[in-house]
Amino acid sequence: MARIDQRVFKPDLTLKKEEVHELLSELQKREETLKAEAKQQRQQVNQRGEEDLHKVGAKPQKLSRLDSINFKRAKIMRVYTHTGAATFRDIAKETGCHISTVRACLLHMKFSGTIKTYSYNGVHTEQTRDAVTALVEDPANRFASAGDLKRLVPQCSKKYIRRQLKAHGKRYLKCPRQRLVPVDRPYSPKEMFNTISMITQAMLQNEETLYFLDEVQFPLNSTSDYAWYEKNDPPVYNRRLDTESLYVIAICDRQMFRAVQVHLEPVNKEGILYFMQEFLRSLAPQKSTLVLMDNAGWHKANLVVKSAVGEAIWFNVPRMYELNLIENGFSAVKASFRRRPVMEEISEEVAWLVEMFRQREHAERFPGYRRMILKNLLSLLRA
Repeated sequence: MARIDQRVFKPDLTLKKEEVHELLSELQKREETLKAEAKQQRQQVNQRGEEDLHKVGAKPQKLSRLDSINFKRAKIMRVYTHTGAATFRDIAKETGCHISTVRACLLHMKFSGTIKTYSYNGVHTEQTRDAVTALVEDPANRFASAGDLKRLVPQCSKKYIRRQLKAHGKRYLKCPRQRLVPVDRPYSPKEMFNTISMITQAMLQNEETLYFLDEVQFPLNSTSDYAWYEKNDPPVYNRRLDTESLYVIAICDRQMFRAVQVHLEPVNKEGILYFMQEFLRSLAPQKSTLVLMDNAGWHKANLVVKSAVGEAIWFNVPRMYELNLIENGFSAVKASFRRRPVMEEISEEVAWLVEMFRQREHAERFPGYRRMILKNLLSLLRA
């Protein structure tokens, strides 16, 4: 077997806990800076000048609800005044508005002589504001949504209630489910610390020093929880008849998925060895590299660990899936896979699956994955 021309990244395993914590804090500051820069860039793109709105091919800005209502009223007034449309239905057809909107505007004009400009000041009485504040601060309403609170104070909009929740430092988050009997995950504290230290030091290097590898199964009969059905067609979850599965080996860095290999049978040691060989050969020569993977039997087989690629492998702490960044990426891809189009040939399924890993929308999620793994590292380091 030809030698893999890569340099293995060697972390400093003599670092103390305080030093690793300091390095992780530095990484978090970097990620927050990148997040702030990305947010600022999005704001600059969204805040186009007035002259940009009139450029040929420029995408028009979305009108606010207030501007949209007044635009419709002005259009109804213009059509009624300058055209021969006589009925509500004719005016609705000319303006593209709902007939009830036309009726309300014209009846108002009949009595007042003009269509009043719509305005909404969003001002609530002090009593209403106090009632919303009391509901927001009441621990009994922890599980209440903005819609639930609106039913208690119907004079307020859900948007106003959400703003008040945010102003009080509240966030409506999904509560993680926990087992009544937690699964015991014994590990060596030294092994855990060494792995955290390795990931931290590798992430301080260039973006492509540390890679994350794992496998994932895609049952072909799985579908989304929601689908469109005919009126008399009862919904059935697994409506795909194929009972086979596709098995994927994938590898990613902190930016995106870098390589994918699809198997029709469960992954074995030969498949892992071939995948690792081809991937490492595709990298630049003498590049500092390390691949994090779990402790599956086909990963630790002698065929793999005693080969040339074995030196570039770092085995994760057993059952500590939160240390492997690729797990979050798999969750997003599997959610997309369940919503895939209905296909007739398995070759179409394979091609669509490979293309899904390459989609830009998945790469755009990786900054969040980086922040999540840093949060996990700090949490486990303090434990």
